Amino acid sequence: MKEQNGFTLIETLVYIVLLAIVMGGILMVTYQLVEGTDRTLAKVIEEEEANFILRKIDWALSNVDDINLPVSGSGATLSVDKIGYGSNPIAFDLSGGAFRVSKGGGAPVDLTTSNVAVSSLSFQRVTVPGQPEQIVVTFDLNGQPYSMTRTLRHD
Repeated sequence: MKEQNGFTLIETLVYIVLLAIVMGGILMVTYQLVEGTDRTLAKVIEEEEANFILRKIDWALSNVDDINLPVSGSGATLSVDKIGYGSNPIAFDLSGGAFRVSKGGGAPVDLTTSNVAVSSLSFQRVTVPGQPEQIVVTFDLNGQPYSMTRTLRHD
């Protein structure tokens, strides 16, 4: 009998199955990495936009001369006049899932991008006798709640 070198059909099939299992595992890990990166990026964008909104409101509520809206209680629009600011009033509102600002009665400008949707915007004016007035801001951004309380100091 001659000695034959090479692989049998069974050995070839076993190697193909092992290769398919390894390749499937590599593809699953790669997919999960890409999916995780997309989720992380979306969360980072959401946090950046929420912080941007909160910083703009905080800026508007510094050196407040007068609060036009809400007059009392709560409302969906905040309108303030700042001391020494030439484009009064500054107004914040919500339209079509976009958080907007307008200055000096001009046309509103979106502060958020199409990457996020804002909902449930509320500005609550809190007045407690003997204490400084406060504005409580709450909103949802892509379903996540955000809030801020700003104590007003009339300088």
